[in-house]
Amino acid sequence: MCIEPVAGPQVTACQPAFLPICPILGRLAIVVPRSSLNQRGVSPGGVAVMTGANLPTPDFTFVPSAPGACLAGIRPYRRGSYRLDAEDAAGRLVVHNYGHGGAGITLSWGCAAKVREIVRARVAAGSTRDAAVLGAGVMGLTAATRLLDLGLTVTIYADRKPAETTSFKAGGQWAVSIVNYAGKERELAEILRTAHRTFSESIGNGFGVYERDNYAGRPAENLEVVMQLAAGLVHREFLPRMPFEHHTQAGYRYRTLLVEPPTFLRRLEEDLLARGVRFVWKRFRSREEVLTSVPQNIIVNCTGFGARDLWNDDLLCPIKGQLAMLPAQPALDYLYSQNGYLFPRSDHVVIGGTTEYGVADETPDPPCAAGWCSTSPRCSVGPRRSRCRRSTSITRATRRWSTR
Repeated sequence: MCIEPVAGPQVTACQPAFLPICPILGRLAIVVPRSSLNQRGVSPGGVAVMTGANLPTPDFTFVPSAPGACLAGIRPYRRGSYRLDAEDAAGRLVVHNYGHGGAGITLSWGCAAKVREIVRARVAAGSTRDAAVLGAGVMGLTAATRLLDLGLTVTIYADRKPAETTSFKAGGQWAVSIVNYAGKERELAEILRTAHRTFSESIGNGFGVYERDNYAGRPAENLEVVMQLAAGLVHREFLPRMPFEHHTQAGYRYRTLLVEPPTFLRRLEEDLLARGVRFVWKRFRSREEVLTSVPQNIIVNCTGFGARDLWNDDLLCPIKGQLAMLPAQPALDYLYSQNGYLFPRSDHVVIGGTTEYGVADETPDPPCAAGWCSTSPRCSVGPRRSRCRRSTSITRATRRWSTR
C-alpha cells in the first residue's frame, strides 16, 4: 500500500489589509496604505495582503487529440523512504539513488551532493577514477555532474534518452511531492537546502529555473512539508481573497521555484557531453548483468522505478501521473494549486496532479490528462464520481475557476 507524507500544520493567520473584518476568521483588519505594499501586494509585516487587482485568467481551451497534448509518467514512489545508500557488490561500490516519487526534480541536486560524498570516500581510499551512472533521468544527470567535479571519468548507461524519461515529463514546481522519508527528516532537510541553493544560483543561467508564486485555496501539503523541514526556503502569505476573477475565497501565496524540466534536462545533457561524458544506450535485465557487464568499479544506480526489477526492490510502487499540455501563455507568471495544479511554463501551460497508485502504464488517457473527468476511479484530480466525457475544452477546470 502506498502512503503519502502527512500534511503540514494548518495555517490560521489572517490580517487583511483593507477589509474591516476577515470573512474567514472574523479577526479585526489592519488597514495598510496601498503605497506601503511591495510589488506583490505584501505589507511590511509580511502577512497583510490585499491589492484588489486580479491576475490574468488562463485560457483553458484544450484539444486532447493534438500531438503532445496528453502525457503520462510513472513516479518511482518507494514505501518507507527513498533510497540513498551504498553497498559493496562483487568488489564494486554501488550507490543507490532512487525512489523519490514526485520529488525527483526538487531533490536532485541535493541527492547528487550526497552521492558525491559517498563516492569521494572511495576515491580517496583507492585509485579508482572511472564511474558508471545507470539512468539518464534527472537523478542520473545531476549525479554524473557531481562525479565529474571529483575528477572522475563518467559513463552513463541508460535505456532511455533524457527526453524520454519521467523526469522530462514532470510539472516542475520545487516542492516535496509524493515521497516518503520515514526516519530521514534530518537528511532530507539537508538535501532540500543544498538543492534549493543550487537551483537558486542557476536562475538566469539557462537552466529553466524561475522564482514563482503559487496560489492555493488551502495550505499546500507539498510546500508546508518544506517549511517544516527546512525553514526559510519557501515563504507563505495569507490572502483574504485569491487575486483572480470571480474568486471570493481566502487562500495562500507561496513563494517557491519553478524548474522547467525540458530546459533543465537538455542543459544538463549538453553540459555533460561538453565535459566528455559518454552515453551508452543499453537496457539491463538484472543486477547480475550490471555487475558482469559494466567495467567501472563505481556504479551509481539512478534507475527510478526500473530499480524494482533491476535490483529486486519490492518497496517501489508505481504512481501514474497524467498531464494536459495547453499552449504556452506568456502573460501567466504564477502557479495555481487546487485539487491538482496549473503550472504556466515557457513551453506549455501544464495541468496535472493526478495520482493512480499501483499503475505502471505510461499510456496517456486524454480525459484523465485533462484533469477534471476520468474513467478511472483512481484518478484523484476532479470529482471522482464524475462520468468521463471528451471535450474540446477543460470544462470542469473552467467551471471551477469561474465559481471561486
